[in-house]
Amino acid sequence: MSRRGAGARRPTQIDQGTARFGRPTKWTPAQASAVLEVLDEIREWIWLSYGSQIQRELRRDHAVTTSSVPSNLGDGDVPF
Repeated sequence: MSRRGAGARRPTQIDQGTARFGRPTKWTPAQASAVLEVLDEIREWIWLSYGSQIQRELRRDHAVTTSSVPSNLGDGDVPF
Protein backbone atom coordinates (compact mmCIF):
# COMPACT_ATOMS: atom_id res chain seq x y z
CA MET A 1 0.00 0.00 0.00
CA SER A 2 1.38 3.39 -0.82
CA ARG A 3 1.17 6.61 1.10
CA ARG A 4 -1.27 9.24 -0.17
CA GLY A 5 0.05 11.64 -2.76
CA ALA A 6 0.62 15.35 -2.33
CA GLY A 7 -2.84 16.06 -3.74
CA ALA A 8 -4.67 14.13 -1.02
CA ARG A 9 -7.34 16.12 0.78
CA ARG A 10 -6.83 16.96 4.41
CA PRO A 11 -9.71 16.67 6.87
CA THR A 12 -11.35 19.94 7.78
CA GLN A 13 -10.81 21.21 11.29
CA ILE A 14 -13.28 22.77 13.71
CA ASP A 15 -10.66 25.13 15.13
CA GLN A 16 -6.89 25.47 15.33
CA GLY A 17 -6.49 23.22 18.38
CA THR A 18 -8.89 20.34 17.81
CA ALA A 19 -9.50 18.02 14.90
CA ARG A 20 -13.03 16.96 13.96
CA PHE A 21 -12.83 13.91 16.23
CA GLY A 22 -11.62 15.86 19.28
CA ARG A 23 -7.91 15.01 19.28
CA PRO A 24 -5.13 17.58 19.55
CA THR A 25 -3.64 18.81 16.29
CA LYS A 26 -0.68 20.66 17.77
CA TRP A 27 1.71 17.74 17.81
CA THR A 28 5.45 17.82 17.51
CA PRO A 29 6.80 16.52 14.19
CA ALA A 30 7.93 13.35 16.00
CA GLN A 31 4.43 12.78 17.42
CA ALA A 32 2.80 13.35 14.03
CA SER A 33 5.27 10.94 12.42
CA ALA A 34 4.50 8.27 15.03
CA VAL A 35 0.76 8.63 14.39
CA LEU A 36 1.32 8.26 10.64
CA GLU A 37 3.36 5.10 11.22
CA VAL A 38 0.53 3.58 13.25
CA LEU A 39 -2.04 4.57 10.61
CA ASP A 40 0.12 3.03 7.89
CA GLU A 41 0.32 -0.21 9.88
CA ILE A 42 -3.45 -0.24 10.38
CA ARG A 43 -4.03 0.46 6.67
CA GLU A 44 -1.66 -2.36 5.72
CA TRP A 45 -3.39 -4.80 8.10
CA ILE A 46 -6.82 -3.87 6.72
CA TRP A 47 -5.56 -4.27 3.13
CA LEU A 48 -4.01 -7.66 3.86
CA SER A 49 -7.19 -8.83 5.57
CA TYR A 50 -9.82 -7.30 3.29
CA GLY A 51 -8.04 -6.14 0.12
CA SER A 52 -9.88 -8.36 -2.35
CA GLN A 53 -13.24 -7.53 -0.77
CA ILE A 54 -12.41 -3.82 -0.85
CA GLN A 55 -11.48 -4.07 -4.54
CA ARG A 56 -14.77 -5.82 -5.35
CA GLU A 57 -16.72 -3.15 -3.50
CA LEU A 58 -14.84 -0.34 -5.26
CA ARG A 59 -15.50 -1.95 -8.66
CA ARG A 60 -19.18 -2.27 -7.75
CA ASP A 61 -19.30 1.40 -6.68
CA HIS A 62 -17.73 2.56 -9.96
CA ALA A 63 -19.70 0.30 -12.29
CA VAL A 64 -21.79 2.06 -14.94
CA THR A 65 -25.42 1.18 -14.33
CA THR A 66 -27.11 3.38 -16.94
CA SER A 67 -27.09 3.21 -20.70
CA SER A 68 -24.80 5.61 -22.52
CA VAL A 69 -27.42 5.97 -25.28
CA PRO A 70 -30.08 8.60 -24.61
CA SER A 71 -33.51 7.04 -24.12
CA ASN A 72 -35.09 9.25 -26.80
CA LEU A 73 -32.67 8.03 -29.50
CA GLY A 74 -33.94 5.20 -31.69
CA ASP A 75 -31.98 2.92 -34.02
CA GLY A 76 -33.33 4.85 -37.03
CA ASP A 77 -31.87 8.11 -35.69
CA VAL A 78 -28.26 6.89 -35.77
CA PRO A 79 -26.59 8.15 -38.98
CA PHE A 80 -24.00 5.35 -39.16
